[in-house]
Formats: sequence, structure tokens, C-alpha cells
Amino acid sequence: MSSLFQQVSLSVVSATLLKILGPGLIIYLYLLARHLRTSHPDAKPRGPPTLQEYELADSYRNIDILANAPREPTHKGYAIIGGSGFLGIYLVRLLLKRGEINIRIVDLGSPTESILSHPAVTYVKADITSPTSIRDALCKPFESTRQPPSIILHLAATIRFWDRLSYTWESTYRVNVQGTKNIIAALQAPPLAGHVRSLVYVSTGDVAIPRVKLWSFGKRRSYPWNTIRRSDSDRPLTEHQLSEGCYTRSKKIAEDLILAANGRFGLKTGSLRPGYTIIGPNDRLISSSLHLPSVPMFDQTFSHTDINAWDVVSTILLMEDALENRPDQVAGEAFLITGRDTEAWTIGDVRRAVKHYSSKPIKLQGIPPLFILILSHIIEAFLFARYHLLLFIFRITAQKRKPSLAPSWIGQGIFLQPATLEYFSDVIIDDSRARKLLGHKPQWGMLETIKNVVDDFEAETSGKKYGLGVEGYVS
Repeated sequence: MSSLFQQVSLSVVSATLLKILGPGLIIYLYLLARHLRTSHPDAKPRGPPTLQEYELADSYRNIDILANAPREPTHKGYAIIGGSGFLGIYLVRLLLKRGEINIRIVDLGSPTESILSHPAVTYVKADITSPTSIRDALCKPFESTRQPPSIILHLAATIRFWDRLSYTWESTYRVNVQGTKNIIAALQAPPLAGHVRSLVYVSTGDVAIPRVKLWSFGKRRSYPWNTIRRSDSDRPLTEHQLSEGCYTRSKKIAEDLILAANGRFGLKTGSLRPGYTIIGPNDRLISSSLHLPSVPMFDQTFSHTDINAWDVVSTILLMEDALENRPDQVAGEAFLITGRDTEAWTIGDVRRAVKHYSSKPIKLQGIPPLFILILSHIIEAFLFARYHLLLFIFRITAQKRKPSLAPSWIGQGIFLQPATLEYFSDVIIDDSRARKLLGHKPQWGMLETIKNVVDDFEAETSGKKYGLGVEGYVS
């Protein structure tokens, strides 16, 4: 009788909870769906371009890429770590345009033949996760000077922006943090100690942008979530305010190491924080719309200020110059930088502008962001369960290897995880300090960049990849 009574009581309690929680869950999901479609109260994006603005964007062809960088060649020896990557190639091209004659690309992957065939460029294959490999690459002298490089520009990174769980940390840490430690160690040992003058690091604007709380509604009322404007004068983010993503966290650790190395053995260091996204041919934001048969639109509400790759590499050379000539103002410091547009663009307007310029039809397919959020957690949970199940099997079968972080068949589905969706936010980067102290003066606006990307794609010069590399250094 007591057993029957317990079963009946359990059924009554379950039914009561369902009646209470069921409507509550429905209301919560409804409010969450609305929240995911709502921009920050402070967000005031610029709005879609006018027809005249569309027509004027072709003026990008007249931009002098050296106009806002130190124009005269220094004839120093430059080592660009990660020089075969997205941003690295821009930097090499800018140095060549300026007339530099000693440029070394240090990377796992070889640059394109058009770059490698230039007499001013040498390539040394190196793995920054190996102390010996990166030390040998940096110590090797140039044939013309018989001296190793004296300027180190560190762009190398593995950009696994979709990872956030602890079991995925090692693959990002190994390159972004341990690799940076190995570079610094090489510069502080003979023959580079005292010889290398400057080390410029390219970090990310993400280290100054607070994590996005996708499942909650109240975070916009307290600092740092109560504002969308980010500047160098902001208080540093705490552990619980910083992004959960492995990429951002690793870049913050690496940046701290770089800045802490300032002043040792005469080395002057500085860091740039470009944001919110680096754009240009082969980027992630614009180019993806040209490669996909149907472009999913679940993020169109959110707005950002972004920066063209040419403006980033110009400011790298500005920082190198400032470290040499005004170290008391910039050495040991990090600077946020963004593009020419001071008003943010919504992602929806960016994709509609791509559609406007593209000669091929582009279908913009609306998808509920709540569905994407739930799906991202399902994918993350599946990958977590798969990895740990395989790890258990490997251990009980005495296999020493570890499972891969994702199956090969998942393809670009790996990108759809919660950490990726941290760009569901509105961001305006205030780079007034970089403009004042470094002379940062970006030339490219969003519309000129979009036109450039579309023109480049349609001229079939951009290849098949668009900044979403899973392996290697993609800077």
C-alpha cells in the first residue's frame, strides 16, 4: 500500500511541477528568442548605404597603402613569424612596397610562389612550439648583412575560435602561449639578446570585450556589459568577465608575456589589439558570403566596427617605428585599433552590401538565432561525449594516443559551437589612444573593403579558403 501511495504521490508531484515549469520554460524561451534578436540599448548602427555611397566605394583603387605607414625603408632585418598566414602576407607585401630588402618569413607553411620568388624574401620553415626550431629560424643570418633579424613581428596563432572547454585547451595553448614563450626565450639568449631591438605582437580586440551571456537577460545593466564602447582606458577584464573561448584567453596570456618582456636585454615590446574583426579578401566575415550557396542570417541585428588588413599592417609598422623613436610613450603597452568607420555596421547590412556588389545571386536565409544557440550546444555536447568516450576506450585498450578533437566528417560544422556565438554582441572600438600615440589613421571603410573583397573574388584571385583554416597558423 505504501509503495502504491509513493507512486501516486510521485505522479502528482511530477504533474504539478510540469504545470508550473512547463509554462515557465515556454515564457523563458520566448523571452530568450526575443533577447537574441535585440541589440544593446546603446547600439546605434549607421544604417544601410545609400546608392551614392555604393557607387563611390570603387575609390578604394586609389588608396595608397603606404600613406599612413612610415614610408622610407629602414633596411633592417625583419622576421615575420606567421608570415604565410592571412595577415602575414599583407605585411610582407607592405614591406616590399616600402623597399625593404631583408624580409624573413618564419612559418610552418610556405608562402605563395609570387611572394617567395621575390629576392628580398626568404622563408624558413619553423615550428614555434619547438624551442630549438624557432631559435634556429630567428638566429639564422641574412646573406646580405650576415646578421640575424633585429625586428621581430609576431603574428602566428592558431585561431580555434570555436573551442572553450578544458579538454580543447592544449591545442590552442601549445601554439599561442607556449609558442610565444619559446619566441621570448630565444630573444633573451645569445646571439639575439641585445641584438633584437623590437618585438611587435598582434593580439586581438577580443581581450578587451567581455564574454557574452547568451542564456541570461540581466547582464546589460552592470559593468562592463552596460556599454558597447571599448577603449584602452577601460578597466582590465576579470577572469569571469573575459571570454570563455580558448583563443581569446590564450591571446591574453601571450600578450601579457610579450609586455612583461619589455626592457629585458634592451628589447622593446608592444601589442596591437585589432577589432572587432580583421576584414579583407579571404577574411571570415565578408568572404564567406561569397562562397556559400545560401547565407544563413541569424546574427543580422548585431553591429561592430571592423578593420581592414591593410590598416592593421600599416599600424604594425607605426608601432615598430614608435618603439624605436618614442619608446617612453609606447613600449610595454597594448593598443586597441579599428577601422576608419566610427559608426558600427550591422552584420545584416554587411551581407546585403556583399549581395549588392556580387554578380552571382546570393540568397540570404533567415534562421531563428535560438535554434542556432541550441544546436551549438548540442554539437559541443556531442564532441565532448565523443572525445571522452574514445579517451576511455583508448585507456582501457592501453593505447597511448589521444583522440582527435573532432571527427573529420563534421567539416565546418565544428565552427557551430557556443564560443563562436560570442560575436552576438554590439561593439564599438575607441582607438583614439592609438591614433594619438602611434599615428594610427586607417584609410579603409567597410564599404570599400566589401567592394574590394567582391572584386578580388570575382577576379578569381582569392582561392578556395576564406580565413577558416582549422590547422596551422592562420593569422
